[in-house]
Amino acid sequence: MLTPARTAELIRGELAAGNPDVAIRVATEMARRLQLADDADLSAFQSAPSSTGRPEWDTFLATVVLWESHERGLKAPSWTDYAPLASEWFVG
Repeated sequence: MLTPARTAELIRGELAAGNPDVAIRVATEMARRLQLADDADLSAFQSAPSSTGRPEWDTFLATVVLWESHERGLKAPSWTDYAPLASEWFVG
């Protein structure tokens, strides 16, 4: 399963390799799998991931999980509570 922890690990590697486009695909694939997950699978999204190595990507990952949790009417995991970034940042 592509959990937030595994996603952060993959994003970190792709960014280090200079592949931000692949990092975006990894994050969006995790979002898709989260949308399709049944309630039993949601527990895998509760554990906090390690850092991607970049605060903007950490915030993005947390926001994806926060958004989908709210869409499902669920309480978001505590690790998704991130302060806003100091400046605007757009994926891509």
